[in-house]
Amino acid sequence: VSEDELEDSSTIVTSNGGSLDEMSMSVSSVFRQRRAAREKTVAALKEKWLSTKPKFCVLHWDSKLITLISGRKEERVAVLVSCSVEGPKLIGIPPMENSTGLNQSQAALQMAKEWQIEDNIIGVCFDTTASNTGARQGAAILIESELKRELLYLACRHHHCELHIQHAFTALRGERDRPDEPIFKRFQSDYSSFDIDYSNLTLFEWPADQLSRVWIQAKSVLT
Repeated sequence: VSEDELEDSSTIVTSNGGSLDEMSMSVSSVFRQRRAAREKTVAALKEKWLSTKPKFCVLHWDSKLITLISGRKEERVAVLVSCSVEGPKLIGIPPMENSTGLNQSQAALQMAKEWQIEDNIIGVCFDTTASNTGARQGAAILIESELKRELLYLACRHHHCELHIQHAFTALRGERDRPDEPIFKRFQSDYSSFDIDYSNLTLFEWPADQLSRVWIQAKSVLT
């Protein structure tokens, strides 16, 4: 809350016949009132969502180093749940000491516990960084171990595609000293003007063979 915001609030109160003597207009008071209002809103939204929470759901997470308003940097992980009829639900963005697999798994599981979905999780969605995919200390395997049951892994392959393109361009143009590539920046800026036909897109066809790996893995997470 800034001094300008308090001045605006004071003007609104007095212009509508109110008295500043009957109201607390300090920065700390406004901050506490806003926090209380947010907590009340969150509690109501949470209660509503829990009343219709899905029987099965997928837990998503992704970490990022962010810069706070104060200028201080902080590692946080966004935790989301999908499979609800109302669509995906962001359930928290808690801070972490660092983005190790252990810290990410603990933060994601804590959010799952607070939203009472630990027993409903049948799959996990994550990007393919080592902190998520590690065979012993990756967040995915640690979550599966903590829940004591097999989970369906829905790993994002976006980073794999990036690496293939990076290797191809390195072979063609040599090592680069900048994180972006001008040709891709132009492609990104012009993408909305491309004439793309999406009519031939098809959905994933579930295999008829019930002995296939997909069938076996899907069955294992539902039992």
